Amino acid sequence: MSQLYPVVRNLDHVMIEAEDPTALYRLFSEGFGLPVAWEFGDYGGLWSGGVCAGNVNLEFCRFKELRFGHRDGWDFETGQARLGGLAFEPTMPVSEAIGVLSEWGVPFGGGQATENWTDLEVKGLLDPPGVVFLAEYQFDHDAWQAGHLEAFRAAAGGALGVEGIQEIHVGVRDVEEAAPAWSRFLRDVPAADAAAWRVGDQLILRLVPWGKDEVASMVLRVRSLDQATEFLSDAGMPALETLDGVTLDAALLQNLHVQLVDGAAPGFGEP
Repeated sequence: MSQLYPVVRNLDHVMIEAEDPTALYRLFSEGFGLPVAWEFGDYGGLWSGGVCAGNVNLEFCRFKELRFGHRDGWDFETGQARLGGLAFEPTMPVSEAIGVLSEWGVPFGGGQATENWTDLEVKGLLDPPGVVFLAEYQFDHDAWQAGHLEAFRAAAGGALGVEGIQEIHVGVRDVEEAAPAWSRFLRDVPAADAAAWRVGDQLILRLVPWGKDEVASMVLRVRSLDQATEFLSDAGMPALETLDGVTLDAALLQNLHVQLVDGAAPGFGEP
């Protein structure tokens, strides 16, 4: 089989699983003013709600029992959340992607098929129950997302002035050992570094040293770090200053690691 383009088109959404996903959904939609991509509600096998962060949607969810065909493996403590999964939009139907991934030696497993989407789990990239999957939509996804982007621009990135997600950091025990498996899955996706790929509009997925293989953190680009920090201070949401930005209070985010960096700094949107 000849493959002249990648299987992955972009990173469609980050799946954030929480003991109390409603609170995080309200924080990002009502507190931070990011537009709603889909209302929080009961979607059968899970409770879910999404917001648009510009170039990527953020899904706040909790599975009821089964998760990608398996028993839900998260054991959440009160007020705890995890960056549980990465959903990539494929360049082709999932039925075709199966053949390409097989040829490339990328392991995959079961997924879920509904009237609106078809998922395919990609195995061997994260420690269970963390999940990487392809999400093929059975509706006009481009038009649907264009509406979210219009609302995102009208809201000027919300109270934080978000411009988009700049980086997703995937923690791995050993970057050199983990990179080949990610390279096979992201074959023909433009590389940003030795262990980093441009997986969408102004977005980099980067492997970083970590104690386990899991999605470790998100880096959000904001229009003005000073203005974002001022808003957080006025709202009683403390942030810790770092060398290149600020880190939001993990207690506020149910233990998620989220950093803000200034949009005036170089790096965002570079080819």
